[in-house]
Amino acid sequence: MIIEESIHIEATPSKVWSVLTESSYTKQYMFGCALETDWNIGSKVDWVGVDEKGQAICFVTGEVKSYSPHDEIHMTTFDPNAGWPDIPANHVDFKYQLSVSENGTTLTVIQGDFSRAIEGAKRYEESKQGWKDMVLPMIKNLAEAN
Repeated sequence: MIIEESIHIEATPSKVWSVLTESSYTKQYMFGCALETDWNIGSKVDWVGVDEKGQAICFVTGEVKSYSPHDEIHMTTFDPNAGWPDIPANHVDFKYQLSVSENGTTLTVIQGDFSRAIEGAKRYEESKQGWKDMVLPMIKNLAEAN
């Protein structure tokens, strides 16, 4: 259960990279969450937003596995609020990959393997739908608008 979705974006890899890594953009496509990390290998990655009570909360956390500017980010993701055990099987790998394509950039998102995670099938389906129908089109719109 591995998600792999790609989208063509009529923007430079540099612009797409900014949309993927700068909190001013991530808040616009990742459900109000700012991306917080220093991008060093082994560093924590937090997606921080505001809950229904107006309190700052980390909705997703993970760890930077590799970081190659304008090319690829590899990290893990885990929902610390779901009540699942914080064990490696419940942390799902996640990658952004960029490649130059005709008239722009191809962004590929790879996320998984959900098969070993608690509620893996449900998480897989929700994530796949979210990337395809909402998040990738929003990233495309943001990168192409500027």
